[in-house]
Amino acid sequence: KELEGLVLTYSHPKSLEKLIDLYMLRNVGREKILGAFHELWMTFGIDNPKTVSKYVSLFMKWELSSREEPEFELAIIEKYLELNPEDMIAIERRLAEAYKEYDQSEMALEHYLRLLDVVKEKSEILGEILDICIKKELYGDAMGLFEKYSDIIDADVSLRVKKVEVMFKAGKLQEMGELLDDGGVTERELFDENPHVYFNVMKRLGRLEEADKKLNMMLNEALSRGDAKRLREVGAFYSIFG
Repeated sequence: KELEGLVLTYSHPKSLEKLIDLYMLRNVGREKILGAFHELWMTFGIDNPKTVSKYVSLFMKWELSSREEPEFELAIIEKYLELNPEDMIAIERRLAEAYKEYDQSEMALEHYLRLLDVVKEKSEILGEILDICIKKELYGDAMGLFEKYSDIIDADVSLRVKKVEVMFKAGKLQEMGELLDDGGVTERELFDENPHVYFNVMKRLGRLEEADKKLNMMLNEALSRGDAKRLREVGAFYSIFG
């Protein structure tokens, strides 16, 4: 209480840092701990690398969900990355996830692209980037990735599915058809992952017989389970074909 009173009456970086240490030691909860960090950041900035590191440790440990209040101040994490830490890749990845969670897709994309240059296993990062490109309609950027990382994308069926969706939305019918002519592997995955896109693709390509088989299968399954929600969904797919 004395330290909290001191911070209120005579705010100073050192007193706030001591209060943060005490809050963390006592585990007083997210609101008080992050509140003290954010007051320090907004009032004085955080120049002490140890204090920044303490914030990052919470960032890596606690939930990112925007339903948890308060949210993390991601500018503090950006400052930590300027120090070129050994755990930079893990922090960068978590930061990209946080920007995505906080609905800042452009910043998330920036960090995922940085990661793509340094990680060995690129498939998961490419998937995240393509999801953002689809959401933000950045089809030209996605096309560039298809060309640059063709070997990785062609070898991963989930990435091929995202490629089909980009081609569909960009109006590249020939390329879209070629992707689906792989013995049914990509087509089945597309149906499982995104049936709405699947049926629109089938309609665009004129593959009505294949789509009809899938629709009848879905309808029979929904009827046998008495699944009203699924029946409405199947009805919406039927409406695509008039």
